[in-house]
Amino acid sequence: MAACSIPCASRWDCPPPDARLQLADNSPIWGKRMDNLLIVTTGGTIDKVYFDAKSDYQVGEPQIGRMLQELGVAFRFHVIPLLRKDSLHISDDDRDLVARTIEAQPGRHVLVTHGTDTMVDTARVLTRI
Repeated sequence: MAACSIPCASRWDCPPPDARLQLADNSPIWGKRMDNLLIVTTGGTIDKVYFDAKSDYQVGEPQIGRMLQELGVAFRFHVIPLLRKDSLHISDDDRDLVARTIEAQPGRHVLVTHGTDTMVDTARVLTRI
């Protein structure tokens, strides 16, 4: 196996040898510093509030901002609470809204919180960005 040519602080932050991840300008993702993260929330389990043991729930306020603050992350982040839906209820119009919202933002580091049931459907729409 060839030696890695990317300078890494530890073996844990080095990419796997077969990594081919690149940014839009074809530069590698590895070694880039993220100063600001855009977070678009759509709901899903991360934001569910359960009322009883029978799984009665509602999708509440986004939790990701509070979690990152409690973790003391070393980067700025901005949360856009776009939807409050179980992913089974996210429509094609909702997916288009997520894509348009991300496209309208200046940053390139984006995290979308999303339930697992239809995550792949939304990801397919986001490939146009």
